[in-house]
Amino acid sequence: MPDPVPEFESAALTSDDGTRQTAVPQPMSETQPQPVTQPQPVTQPQPCAWPTSTAQLRDATLNPDDFSPVRGRFTPTGLDLEDPRCATVLELGRSAADLLDERARLIDEIRSSTTTAVTRTTPAGSAAAAFPDPSQPLGPQPLGFQPQAPATAPQTPFTQSPASDPAAAALPRRFRVSAVQILLLVLGVGLIGLAVSVFAFLTYPLFGNDARTICIAVTGFIGLAVSVAIGGKTRVTAEGVAWASFFALVTASVLASKLGPIPRLHLRDLVTGLLLLMVAAIAVALHLATAKRTTPTRAYSLAASLLTPMGLAMIGSTGLLGRTGQSLAVITLMSAVLIATYLLPAPRLPDAERLLMTLESSFILMVIGFGDFANPNHVRFAAVTSLAAYVVPMIIATLMWVRAATPQIVPPMQATQPMPDPRSPQRVRTTITDANRWILTIITVIMGVGMMGLSMTNDYRPLPPDVPTALFGVTALIVGTMWMRRRPALRSWPALWPGLTTLLAPMLLVSWNERWARDQIMYSTSPDGMTPTSSGHPFPVREILLFVIALAVLIAGALLGWQAPIIAGAATLILHVIVLLWSWIVMFSLAFWWVWLAVGGIVLIIVAARYERSLGAAKTLVTRISQLR
Repeated sequence: MPDPVPEFESAALTSDDGTRQTAVPQPMSETQPQPVTQPQPVTQPQPCAWPTSTAQLRDATLNPDDFSPVRGRFTPTGLDLEDPRCATVLELGRSAADLLDERARLIDEIRSSTTTAVTRTTPAGSAAAAFPDPSQPLGPQPLGFQPQAPATAPQTPFTQSPASDPAAAALPRRFRVSAVQILLLVLGVGLIGLAVSVFAFLTYPLFGNDARTICIAVTGFIGLAVSVAIGGKTRVTAEGVAWASFFALVTASVLASKLGPIPRLHLRDLVTGLLLLMVAAIAVALHLATAKRTTPTRAYSLAASLLTPMGLAMIGSTGLLGRTGQSLAVITLMSAVLIATYLLPAPRLPDAERLLMTLESSFILMVIGFGDFANPNHVRFAAVTSLAAYVVPMIIATLMWVRAATPQIVPPMQATQPMPDPRSPQRVRTTITDANRWILTIITVIMGVGMMGLSMTNDYRPLPPDVPTALFGVTALIVGTMWMRRRPALRSWPALWPGLTTLLAPMLLVSWNERWARDQIMYSTSPDGMTPTSSGHPFPVREILLFVIALAVLIAGALLGWQAPIIAGAATLILHVIVLLWSWIVMFSLAFWWVWLAVGGIVLIIVAARYERSLGAAKTLVTRISQLR
């Protein structure tokens, strides 16, 4: 009996290019021909390149899809860099780079924590079972794949220890520092410092100034000699002894300024500063003498970086100068220190020492600026000295931010080149440079805000309240504009919001405060409402200046297509106009309050009549503003 002919049949066809196609089931008939399915073209998505280093993920001058240099708005693969979602892509890339660096750091930390070698015997074949052959591809393989036989090598058990291996013996020795050891040394140095302080300042009936100074100084020099002697063997102990010795020498320098006729001649600060510079010179000499050791003692260079700004500040504040002369001398010396930390290269001034000198000198400038600004009666030119102490760190910070705005061209890395170590000297140097820049910026912001608060609370004002913050705002806007010019993918809010905030917000607050105080003086409350009591009205310089600045910011943002200046300028203009007209609005509302009801009703009727069109216009406006840079 013949087989029945099926009513439907599914045929598997093969096209000319070898693509296997499955035809749609069709009913079979004698007159209808067999349908032939045409192959459908498959659209291949644009591939995304994988980075070869974390520096590529952080580099804003490279396209995020293929890591080629940015040439314009679109990448070679058609990616629009002005799309707001590209900012999210760049942020995800930086987050991925941070995770990869943290992963590398943990791996390196795990490796460095191993200080003893484990001798073991690896059975033959166990390594091959535990680790796959790198010559064989991983993952599922196509049908018919035949793995290649690995090259056979003589299997010898691993029984050699690193102690007997000449190559391992040539490796540098790793020093394992225990947390308990550091804690004991810190406590020991603290107790020694406490003993030296008690001996120096609380034992006057037993010893005179001369004997105490000599004893403490001799103890300090002996401690430095001991730290140099043991520095090549026990580095941590040498560090602790060196810090205790420097503390003793600093205490001896303070006591030496009280000897003989020095106090009567008003030379205490000068003598103390010179002795501190001498101790710093000794520390530099010890650092240079022990720099070629395998593990040099860092206490020498760190102590020199701490004592140098302190000694210069003491010399500048000598009693031979007046208050204004002392302020100018200290500001000049600290400015020289900041310029040196900015210009000296890394081999001549290490990174940690540069950070300490920047922090200490900028802090001294902040103390001088606040002291002169808060006590203008003690200084003849308080406005000049306080403004100079404020401007110097701001200029150095501006130069650092401008230099950091230049994109670093990362050369392409080979596929076999390892990822950079996050604790490498180059990465550490970059991190410390960023820390110096942020320290100066934070010090400048604190000084600007503090001077603004002191100027608003004190009766005597060396400077108008919004002048320091306006200087910082203009400088920050210049730096942000340069960053946006040199980094095409950077949007306006991250680059310009510090400058816009410090330029417009303090001026707006001061304008409100003065407007409220002026209204309190010019108007008084009567039963019939507010009536003017004073005909005098000073010329509103700040109000007009704020209006012009906000309008200029708004126009500049519109011409450049930047979102942040448009929003900040428009918001400032609206708030400023409302504040200027507020007194008139209040006076008008007391007599004609019902007008606002009519205005509200008219606005609601207009919105209801043109609801759909108004809603579409509002959405279009929001979309266009969000698409701005």
